[in-house]
Amino acid sequence: MEKVKEIIKYFSAKLEHRFLSNADFYQLFSLSRQVSAGGRVVEIGAGAGCSIITMGIGSQAMNKNIELITIDPFVWTRQLPPHTIYKELGRDVKKEDILARFRENIAHWGLEVILLQETSVSGCRKIGDESVDLLFIDGNHQYHAVKWDILNYRPKVKKGGIFCDHDYQKCHPGVRKVVDEAFDENIFRVLGASSIWVEK
Repeated sequence: MEKVKEIIKYFSAKLEHRFLSNADFYQLFSLSRQVSAGGRVVEIGAGAGCSIITMGIGSQAMNKNIELITIDPFVWTRQLPPHTIYKELGRDVKKEDILARFRENIAHWGLEVILLQETSVSGCRKIGDESVDLLFIDGNHQYHAVKWDILNYRPKVKKGGIFCDHDYQKCHPGVRKVVDEAFDENIFRVLGASSIWVEK
């Protein structure tokens, strides 16, 4: 788990708001270690790269030839609340620079990540059914968007694969509402002290 500490330290130094708690980093790392050799990890919502880097390092620590795919249009379609503005090294990062920062962070860790720079709706068409070993949803947190992502990406996961989502917490009521409607408590569980839920 020393690698997780290294990843957390890296992003804590660069980002004023990491979007992932320490528990989130550890849980994603742990989940990704379960991906088999030659497997595929898909993420919806790239941000600064915290989650895909954590999953990439975790999965490739155990196996070779893991395909990493992240889906994000890198376009802000509405005014975001102040706490969600990206800050690196204490400076605001303009929306035009977020993609460059993402790529810099990926390169720092020596990972090869396939970026589908588009919405989850259009990106979904490029991911085959039952082709994903680990699928992590952390895109648009509005109710209808979360519901669409869950319903349409769930079939993409292989039998025995891992289907999970971020931000099952009170400050994201849209996420909680969708999950509570789509699954009963016997079908999903929240992992430890994190806000990541996973389908059982």
